[in-house]
Amino acid sequence: TGLPRDFSQEERSDIALAFSLLASLTGRLRAPSVGARHKTSKGSNTSSTVPLIVGARALWFQMHSLLPTLAAFVSTLATEGKDRVSEHQWAMEVELLGTLVEFYITQASASVADTGRSLLQVGLFRDLLHVVVTFGAMPPLEATRKALTVALAA
Repeated sequence: TGLPRDFSQEERSDIALAFSLLASLTGRLRAPSVGARHKTSKGSNTSSTVPLIVGARALWFQMHSLLPTLAAFVSTLATEGKDRVSEHQWAMEVELLGTLVEFYITQASASVADTGRSLLQVGLFRDLLHVVVTFGAMPPLEATRKALTVALAA
């Protein structure tokens, strides 16, 4: 389930830390480019990307289950943006969420989920659009703009 719109500073810190960890993992598990090599434990290069693909798929399912929480957090950030837009921490939180949304969309298999519908149902698309339209000229919001562009295609 999603978070209440008014959550404590401690809860907010915990959630931001959890999403920061997820964003870090998504960076490591993105689908490798064609010809990318994966190092095995023995140090030899192989063309096997199976561990990355399996890890990305497992993380995608976790992201799918967290969509309502992610949407509540983006909604809160969108609402408080007028008051906090000059804060570096606010921009970083928005960017982390943009990174997560972009991972969620780009790693989805068409047979697994209709990501566009999922984003609309939880209100995430609406809130991302609000953030980008209202604050999108800020240089640090590149990942958020990219996530919205990818979401439009979904």
